[in-house]
Amino acid sequence: MKNLKMWLFVCMLALSKVVAGSQDVTQEKLANLIQVQDDRLRAFQVKYRLTQGEYSEDGELMPDVVIDCGFGHDITKGHRYLHEKWVNHSSGDDLEREYSYDGKRGMSLTLKQPGDPGRTYGRIIRGPPDYKAICKPEWAGYGFIREYGYETLSSAIKNAKSAKITSELLDGEPVYRVEFVLKGEKERLVDPSGKTRWFTKDGTFIAWLSPEKGYRPVRIDRLVRGGSAVSGSCAASDFRQVNPGIWFPYRLERSGSNRNDGRLIVADTIAINEEAAVPSRLEFPPYTHVTNEIWQIKYQVGGGLLRVRLKGFPKAIIPYLVVGALFIAGTSVFVYCKCRRKRQKALA
Repeated sequence: MKNLKMWLFVCMLALSKVVAGSQDVTQEKLANLIQVQDDRLRAFQVKYRLTQGEYSEDGELMPDVVIDCGFGHDITKGHRYLHEKWVNHSSGDDLEREYSYDGKRGMSLTLKQPGDPGRTYGRIIRGPPDYKAICKPEWAGYGFIREYGYETLSSAIKNAKSAKITSELLDGEPVYRVEFVLKGEKERLVDPSGKTRWFTKDGTFIAWLSPEKGYRPVRIDRLVRGGSAVSGSCAASDFRQVNPGIWFPYRLERSGSNRNDGRLIVADTIAINEEAAVPSRLEFPPYTHVTNEIWQIKYQVGGGLLRVRLKGFPKAIIPYLVVGALFIAGTSVFVYCKCRRKRQKALA
């Protein structure tokens, strides 16, 4: 009984300190506190295992897909790299892919895919590639805030339409609870009567931030639009200080509203800043079948010019080709007429 009273006293004391401190924390100040750790992180590279499946009645995640991944992000240069190798899938199919982005163009390489063994395929496009991995461990908002155009949680909270900050204990740890709203894009809705209405698809989130872990979120919930129900949640644990003042969770667990869709990320190794190697471009192996979306051509690596095929001209250069053709035709007619007049004068 005495131990229970002591434990309650310690909890109340810790909570009172946090509540007292939360009175001085504004939306901008909290965003600046989060940004302190963001500024220390210039690049990171992580190797992890991703498991996806459904939860059983007793709360155990039943794997359907298991993928070994390597993901890197050079924040300063804008480079990204992702490698995914499917270890286990319910269909038994093998799949292995790589992606890179150098800030301007994206590249993808399919090393193995179902139904086409022994052949590799590459693609080059403008902009970032379409990452096929189910989930990437974006450490800022755990994948929840990127669709609203934010790369960091600090910028999301600083620019939020509204933010409500309170203090509480989460699993015995003092945390800041931040409920914030991010402005979404406008969408058009036509009702059964044919009347058009416009609404903004805002996103409402709740983040629990740990001051002891550099204000990293230990949990983020996404709420159903216009309500208080949770549509998705991500809980972080096994935090480790990989560098002075820089904390990373080695375990992320995401779930849907009814926990029928679960994703578990367990990190193996994490390298940051100078120790992180983030390839900006891929090297296509010999005999890779490449589609270059920028130049609108297809070719096979090492196949020579005879293996190059036009995929079709980009629409943007068609007007220039037409103008060029007309210019050449006009010039040819002018030269022909001028030569003909000279011949006629010579004969006269």
